[in-house]
Amino acid sequence: MITFAANSNSSGIPTLLFSAVAIAFLFFFMIVRPQKKNTLRHKALLDDLEIGDEIITNGGIYGTIDSINDDTIQLEIANKTNITLSKKSIAMKKVLKEELKIDDLKKDDTVKDDADLKENK
Repeated sequence: MITFAANSNSSGIPTLLFSAVAIAFLFFFMIVRPQKKNTLRHKALLDDLEIGDEIITNGGIYGTIDSINDDTIQLEIANKTNITLSKKSIAMKKVLKEELKIDDLKKDDTVKDDADLKENK
């Protein structure tokens, strides 16, 4: 018959507790926090919508906003063809390439104009 002796040293409980806390922190920083950021980013997108914005829905429909209500929008998807959508179904604004380049330059602090480059030589 095999018997297991009870371990008088209770060092397993603190190790187990530390592991559980570490997993909880990992769960928070890898799942909860990024999801919260995405939710806030989507809310900001919905708050910034204006009539005339070109958007893309979660279903892949491209269109231009005709009117905005509390929870819905009227989207023109073709000439005189409108559909009503929930605001939550909006995936993103359609952004022109020119607008992306201008925004990237504003965010990049390392870009200097020609006068600054000549002064540093």
